[in-house]
Amino acid sequence: MTELLFELKQFKTPIQCVRVIANLGLIYDITTDSATVEEKTFILPTGFTKQELIRFLKNIPTMYASVSHESELDIVIWFVDGTWLTLKHNHDGGYSYWYHHSRPKPV
Repeated sequence: MTELLFELKQFKTPIQCVRVIANLGLIYDITTDSATVEEKTFILPTGFTKQELIRFLKNIPTMYASVSHESELDIVIWFVDGTWLTLKHNHDGGYSYWYHHSRPKPV
């Protein structure tokens, strides 16, 4: 996940916390005739050490490899200035893009 590390080097603002969600796809329950989306969520909460951040970021490919080839990976990185960075990535390489978000200015 070298692109993540490359993106993060562009930001001077410290990271507040990180959330990674792996969407595993639909799970169909024949007993209730319904489908639900199964997800795995990985969180690096506030108050982490530099070593914990590095370990968490390095483990993202392991998190990703642990899910199905049809899954999607969503990453949200919150910065202490109130902005956040998002990535949506399809496991088959169909799409992957980063967005940097900020709150709207008060009117």
